[in-house]
Amino acid sequence: SPTDSSFGNLSILQNVSKQDVRMNPFPHIVIENTLPRVVYDALASTFPYDSKVVDLSLGQKPMGQNIRYNIQARSVLQSKERPFSPPSFDPIWYNFVKYHTSPHFFREVVEIFGDILKRDRPEVEDIASKKLEDFNVAVRGLANSDTDVILDCQIGINSPLSWRSRVRGPHYDKLYKIFSGLLYMRHFEDVSKGAELELYACDSNCTSVSLFYETFSSLVKFKLPTSVYESKHYDPSELKVLATHPYANNYLVFFLNSKRALHGVSPRAPTKKSRRLLNFIAEVPMHRWINWKKKHHRKF
Repeated sequence: SPTDSSFGNLSILQNVSKQDVRMNPFPHIVIENTLPRVVYDALASTFPYDSKVVDLSLGQKPMGQNIRYNIQARSVLQSKERPFSPPSFDPIWYNFVKYHTSPHFFREVVEIFGDILKRDRPEVEDIASKKLEDFNVAVRGLANSDTDVILDCQIGINSPLSWRSRVRGPHYDKLYKIFSGLLYMRHFEDVSKGAELELYACDSNCTSVSLFYETFSSLVKFKLPTSVYESKHYDPSELKVLATHPYANNYLVFFLNSKRALHGVSPRAPTKKSRRLLNFIAEVPMHRWINWKKKHHRKF
């Protein structure tokens, strides 16, 4: 098991089995008290300041309101490789991120979700021409031509806001993403309402829209290139909310990505505290995904 010499088992899946998978509205797991208290407290007490998250977010602009910013795993891992620089992250962050971008962690996911993934997303094995259990794993930004799956473990925030808004409405993720996990790390002083994770189902012909957020109950739309995002967003009024999960500390929602995996964040009340989270991701390498789509004439 992945361990830290001071804190013990670090895996977010240490208490999860196949029997914990919920199939409705799409395959996912929900875990409260995900990490042992000593591990969670060590991470929470050393969570990077907002300014650091924004500074280390690749390609991001100065902090806006209710905007998502992420520190990618490679930034954490490479910080330890700079011998003449002071440590950028507490050691537990290095160990935690290193494990959750490792082959061992991917095998944990496959042990729980493998049968469902092979059934629902057979193209993932088809692209690699091998079984999930044999995939070569690499960290996002550090992959090579032999990489079958790219992992990331992002330290993320949704920035503070002074008016009620929705950081992201109903959508499914880009389809070269295999799975996504969200571990919430709510600040103990954050008493704001909203920002729950909602899981949706579409009962009929739902209308896809451009990426949007809600502000003052108005729908503001932004056009983004489909070729980049390869995901779809939906009008929440046409969807049924089948599950609502609170923004609560040490609370995990982990799911397989597909067109059925419609999820979004409920509107969030004004607060001076960031919405803190960890994001666990697996993706098919982009060049392999594009080549597979061309070969099979697939359009998404």
